[in-house]
Amino acid sequence: MQIQFKLLTSLILLFISGTIYAQSLSIVGGGNYTSVEVTSARSDTYSSKIGFHAGAYLDYVLKKDKSNELVIETGLLFDAKGAVQELSGVNIEYNTSLYYADIPLYLKYRYRFRSLNKVYVGVGPYVGMGLFGTIKGTGEDYSEKETVRWGSSTGDDHFKRLDYGLSARVGFLSVGGLDFAVSYDYGLPNISSLNDNDEMKSRMIRLSVGYHFSLVD
Repeated sequence: MQIQFKLLTSLILLFISGTIYAQSLSIVGGGNYTSVEVTSARSDTYSSKIGFHAGAYLDYVLKKDKSNELVIETGLLFDAKGAVQELSGVNIEYNTSLYYADIPLYLKYRYRFRSLNKVYVGVGPYVGMGLFGTIKGTGEDYSEKETVRWGSSTGDDHFKRLDYGLSARVGFLSVGGLDFAVSYDYGLPNISSLNDNDEMKSRMIRLSVGYHFSLVD
């Protein structure tokens, strides 16, 4: 847990230092719909999970006129992810819960209406670092729970700690500061260390509600 604590603390301090240059801050939270895309010779079934997220975004406006804004946005999010695996041929289910610190970076376009409400769309990369997780196995006369082992040692570890990919975010920002958004993360690397024959890639949809306020006069 010391590694996870140091990693999370470093990310939080880095994010706080970014407020020096940012022009606005959004505090957000909401629900996640998470799944994995699996390539495997086995016929196991994987189903999605419902999770949650909480965190913040920082904005820096690059260019704007009366109605249009071009913005750089980054964030720090605590995300609950995972999936449920049903083993083929046996009545055993593995419920995997993974908790990540995710850092997205968006190039965002905002359009401002006469009412001063805004809509926006952003695209860019994200990087995620696995913090902790659990795997719970259940079945007839079977029950087991273990802590996720992060690493790249095939057969000894469960998941690789590093995840990254592409992200898109669209939303509505009210004149009063309420921020409603949906985002989608498309993971690129294989995050599984279970064996050499399986590939597992992260997929996630976020539904967010937040409050946006200015950091400058």
